[in-house]
Amino acid sequence: MANEKSRISRVLSALLTGENWRAESERQPNPPAGDGAGDDFGLPTFSTTDRVPEKVDLQTVEHPDGRMSQYPPRDKWDDWVEWD
Repeated sequence: MANEKSRISRVLSALLTGENWRAESERQPNPPAGDGAGDDFGLPTFSTTDRVPEKVDLQTVEHPDGRMSQYPPRDKWDDWVEWD
């Protein structure tokens, strides 16, 4: 309990001063800056493609709470690509 009070004190003090409230032993190490090629935390990589976007009529579903969702037709599910 005493440890929890000191932690709360550190958090409140940090809010007022702008300092880091975590004790040195509680701080998490920074994630590795990877290249996205493995199991690290790097940014995603993108590549070019020869595929051309095609016009697809999306199926619209209205949920009971009023939300709307759109899905590609079932025959397109296995090779669906999101285009920006």
